Amino acid sequence: EKEEQERLLRIETQHQAQLLREKQTQQRIQREIEEQERIAHKEREEAIERAKPPSFVMEANELVRSVFERRMQYAAPFESSTDASIKKRRMQMKKIIVRGFNTLVPDELKIRSVVDSVVAAIRESQVVDDQAKRFLQQQQGGCAPEMAYGTFYLLDLIVSDVIKRSEAEGFNGTRGDGFPLAITVTLISTKLAEEQSAVRKQFEDTMAAHLYAVCPMAIPSVSRATSVDGKAMTELELKESLGMKKLKATSSEQELKFETFERFLARTEGLISITAALQCAKPINHTMLNGQKGALTWLTRFLDSLPAPPAKPLPLTTAPVLIAFLTVAGHMLANTFADDFLTMVDIIQNSVKGR
Repeated sequence: EKEEQERLLRIETQHQAQLLREKQTQQRIQREIEEQERIAHKEREEAIERAKPPSFVMEANELVRSVFERRMQYAAPFESSTDASIKKRRMQMKKIIVRGFNTLVPDELKIRSVVDSVVAAIRESQVVDDQAKRFLQQQQGGCAPEMAYGTFYLLDLIVSDVIKRSEAEGFNGTRGDGFPLAITVTLISTKLAEEQSAVRKQFEDTMAAHLYAVCPMAIPSVSRATSVDGKAMTELELKESLGMKKLKATSSEQELKFETFERFLARTEGLISITAALQCAKPINHTMLNGQKGALTWLTRFLDSLPAPPAKPLPLTTAPVLIAFLTVAGHMLANTFADDFLTMVDIIQNSVKGR
């Protein structure tokens, strides 16, 4: 009987030991599963964080949203108004801007003449807007509400014309086509600042927002083919993130179409060229796109936005964008920020060019 009890005890002890081993194995497996899940979660979080745009890109996107919201609120109603007085104002504004910009050449006297006529038109528009606001506040008849939106429309018209010319197929920014246009814009901004005009910031914000809207790389925002959730972008998302222009579909076309990649690159080169020209243009103390300092900041951010070595190849837009920017801004950067620019050139030569 004693031997039987000892045998049963041994069996029970072995059974309990087996149960303990099984429990420990299950716990180890559970810990391994949890660790794998933790690592996977961390990797997902890191991928999402990497896919998030930098703060300066989010600020630029917010500026675009804000400016285009005001554009719909003020410029669009002024453009579509059928009021005779507003139609007359629109015609006069377009005549001043289009005719003036059509005559721009690399001549200081001509540029200053166009600047003076545009600034005078802005002043006059502000006066008419103020009169319209007083009429509306006093609830006097004979004045359409849109009559008070003329200045916003005029600033939007100036900027839209600059963008249109910079996107044109015949525009060659690397040849210097953008400088007369850019100097005209920066002189307008500077004159508005000298007069302590409240519309100067509005003008500069509108210029920046229009550029960012049609060319994200002017921010610069470099697409990494990854959406904010860390997943690979679809072809449509990638084209939109690059800033490729949508084409108007015909009634028989169901699929959304975009401009060709060749046209996109050419248009981007023009817009990057005008961005650089605006930052480099005289007077040197202007604040359009943060002026000369803005050019150095742009180049630094653009290089920082590229995938780190040894990742390759780099985005196809890298070389065309850098060439367009440096052809226009390189001379100013080399003379104004020699040490910083030398560092940037070294990075391009050793870390970018070969990829």
